[in-house]
Amino acid sequence: MRERILEYISKLTRPLRKRELAKKMGISHEEYPKFRRVLKELVQEGKVARFRGGKYGPMDEANRIVGRLHVHPDGFGFVSREPEGPDIFVRSEDMGPALHGDKVVVQVYKRRRGTKPEGKVLQVVERAVRQLVGVYRSGTVLPDDPRFPVVYVSGDGAREGQKVVVEVEGGSVHALEGRITEVLGYPEEPGIDVASIIKEFELPEEFPPEVLREAESLPEEVPPEEILRREDLRDLPAVTVDPEDAKDFDDAVSLEALGDGVYRLGVHIADVSYYVREGGEMDREAYRRGTRVYLVDRALPMLPPR
Repeated sequence: MRERILEYISKLTRPLRKRELAKKMGISHEEYPKFRRVLKELVQEGKVARFRGGKYGPMDEANRIVGRLHVHPDGFGFVSREPEGPDIFVRSEDMGPALHGDKVVVQVYKRRRGTKPEGKVLQVVERAVRQLVGVYRSGTVLPDDPRFPVVYVSGDGAREGQKVVVEVEGGSVHALEGRITEVLGYPEEPGIDVASIIKEFELPEEFPPEVLREAESLPEEVPPEEILRREDLRDLPAVTVDPEDAKDFDDAVSLEALGDGVYRLGVHIADVSYYVREGGEMDREAYRRGTRVYLVDRALPMLPPR
C-alpha cells in the first residue's frame, strides 16, 4: 500500500482530496481504512505533502523538503537536505518545536535572486535526542551542549551544581521541559566527565542477555574439522603491533625469507565472521553499536569480551 500510494502521488499534476485520491487509485471500501492510515503515516514521515483544504500531493509540488536540523549556539539553524541539495536557513522563530539534530519537514520560501534558500519547520519527523546531560541549577538544567536550551525539570535528588541526566519531555528550541532520571555527581569528581559523555551520547555499556548467551555458546578452541578446511599457517612466526594493555589481537604480520633477497610478507586477519554469524544476536548488536568507542579510562566494545 505504501509503495502504491507514493508511486501514484509522485505522478499527480494537482493535489487531491483523500476521497478523490482513493477513488482514482481504485481503493476498495475494504481497503479504505488501511489507505487512510498509511496516508497519514506518509504525511508524518515527510514523504507526502498535505495542503490546505485537506488535499494531498508530492513534497516537491509543495516546495517542502525533508532534512536534518543543525542549530547554531546563537539560535538560528540550517537544514541539510536528504539525500542532497543546498542547506536551508531557518530563523530561530521559525523552528517551532524542532531541536538540534531532529529530522524535519521544512517549507522553503521563494527566495530573491542571489540569496540562499530560507524556510520554516512545519513538523518534526524524527526526534534525535531523548536525553540530555547538564548541570542542575535551581529547578533547571543547563545542558552541556550549547545548541540546546535550558531545561525546566521535575524530579528529586539533585543538588545545586551536580551533573544530571534529563529525559526530554517537551518544549521548543527556546526552552525545554524534562525529568531528572539520574544524578551523576559533581563535575569535579573523578569519572564524572567520562560518565557524562557516555550518557550524553547514549553509548551502550552493557550487552543484552541474548547477546551474552550467544557469545557463551561459542567454542573455546577452533574445532579440528574447521582447521582442516583452512590453510594452516600456524608454523609461521607472526607478531602483532599493539600496546601492552591491548585487549583485541585481531591482526598480525609475518615475514619469510625465500632466498635471493626475496621476502614474503604475510598479513593475518582474524576471521570474525566465523564466530559472528550474519543475522545473529551478536551481528545485530554490533550493527547497532557500529564501532568500539575509546574513552580516557575505558573502551566500550562492539562485541562481547567473551
